[in-house]
Amino acid sequence: MQQLSLLAHNRVRSLHVQMLALPKPRSRKQTTAYTLRSMRTLRFWLTARAGRLARIGGRQVLRQSWKLATDALSHRVTHALAA
Repeated sequence: MQQLSLLAHNRVRSLHVQMLALPKPRSRKQTTAYTLRSMRTLRFWLTARAGRLARIGGRQVLRQSWKLATDALSHRVTHALAA
């Protein structure tokens, strides 16, 4: 079970570095190359958005709020996944 958890963690970090990580300057004490966010932060950035159910043309439709930063992030993720 621990090996499966380790594989999942490594896969998530790999995807994170490929899609969302921001490079940061290195110093003698700080040798990591990227700023990584937690999975909780990523989940809230990508999926936990305000929305409401509306009835349009007799069908229920989920309408979500629009925000430029969230929209740009979702476009970066979908573009990176498509490549």
